[in-house]
Amino acid sequence: MSLTTPSPLLRKALLIDAATCALSGALMSIGASALARWTAIPHDILLYAGLSLLPIALVMAAIGLRSFVHPAMVWLVIGGNLLWVLGCIWLLVSDQIAPNTIGQAFITLQALTVTILTKLEHDGLRQSRLASADLALRGRA
Repeated sequence: MSLTTPSPLLRKALLIDAATCALSGALMSIGASALARWTAIPHDILLYAGLSLLPIALVMAAIGLRSFVHPAMVWLVIGGNLLWVLGCIWLLVSDQIAPNTIGQAFITLQALTVTILTKLEHDGLRQSRLASADLALRGRA
């Protein structure tokens, strides 16, 4: 099993992602009724999307706090984030929901935030791999 020491960037990106995920999840699930009125996004979408974010935040935090991580776990987070962004885009371009301007901004902000965090996680994983490779090379010298 190939483990790597997370780079500081990867660790910070995962922990920020976990925090924003938990905050968004709490806001969307606890405040689903109010958010639905303000955004014209259906209550059930907000509620269940918010509830789904809470365990995901725990997984991200657990990965971010580990001394060693398996790159596949980080790729799982990156893949999940990309699916979230695609879901946001789909909500904006499909006729499945009709969010108002505030709702469109809410969805767009989520997509942009998750895209940035995904890029940081990807870059952090690359730095982690490079750091592990450097350590391995030094150990052989």
